[in-house]
Amino acid sequence: MPEPAERTSFVLAASLVLALLFWQWRPVGGTVWNLPGPGAGALWAAYAAGWAVAISSTFLISHSDLFGCGRPGCMRGTSGTAPRHSPSAACTGVSGIR
Repeated sequence: MPEPAERTSFVLAASLVLALLFWQWRPVGGTVWNLPGPGAGALWAAYAAGWAVAISSTFLISHSDLFGCGRPGCMRGTSGTAPRHSPSAACTGVSGIR
């Protein structure tokens, strides 16, 4: 397969599999799990803590890098700025992006 067609064919195959999954989706009937009493409070606390960690961690890195919009020069082969956590990886292929 030609290299320029690899990404396109992967996206097409993944989209078709996802469409098949959506088409054949069947909901699970009944109650899957139920936790009454003090265990429910602990579970909700852990759930809230997980969301708090996930959202607060997005502020520890650049949001543009998180969503794939950072360092546009690196994608075109020109020099860009290095990420704060890895000063030697600026557009050199060390970070896996070339």
